[in-house]
Amino acid sequence: MFTKAGYNESLRELVKANKADKSVANIIKENLSIQADAKNIIKRNEKEIKALNNESDEKSAIKKETPLFNFKAYFSITKELKDIKKQLKKKNNEVKKYNKQIEKAELLNNALEEEIENQYKIYQENEIYTQAFYRIDRNLVAISDETYNSYENYIEMYNNSVYSAEMNSKLPKPKAEDLVGILNTLKEGERIIKENEEAQKKKKSVTKKKASTKKAE
Repeated sequence: MFTKAGYNESLRELVKANKADKSVANIIKENLSIQADAKNIIKRNEKEIKALNNESDEKSAIKKETPLFNFKAYFSITKELKDIKKQLKKKNNEVKKYNKQIEKAELLNNALEEEIENQYKIYQENEIYTQAFYRIDRNLVAISDETYNSYENYIEMYNNSVYSAEMNSKLPKPKAEDLVGILNTLKEGERIIKENEEAQKKKKSVTKKKASTKKAE
């Protein structure tokens, strides 16, 4: 669901993170306005159609009671019924027209909502990718310059990207193999750190035990 300003939670977070601009919300807002205006016009027309139908029924009843020899009255009531019929046709066509506007605006917003959620998922993947990259310690894990540079170049491209209707641009999506690779590299580094910490703890424990034994002697 969108607010009147054209935002949902995902789009609001993307804008807050500077990964989307306001142009998407502006289009959604415009479509919501189109729907609201069209609904008001339809509501007004439906009231007028109801009144015209009632008037048509009343005049049709009068026409039935009007003798044919009273040509002037019969002709007048017939003309009034034709005018009402024309007005009804016009009003019904307007209702169809504005219903189409509502349907089109709704379809556009539904498509935008789907794309926003897609962009939000891509944003989350990119944030995981970026955070993992900056946590990699090349002193701990072996990673080629080529691979490291490709990660770095991708992040630079992502940092310069924005989801925008005005610029017709979207966020880049990281390759699945690259995302897996960078996470595995980070995981390997964390494993080494953990092993080193455990080795240090073990070394300290042995040193402490030796010191206690020497003191006891």
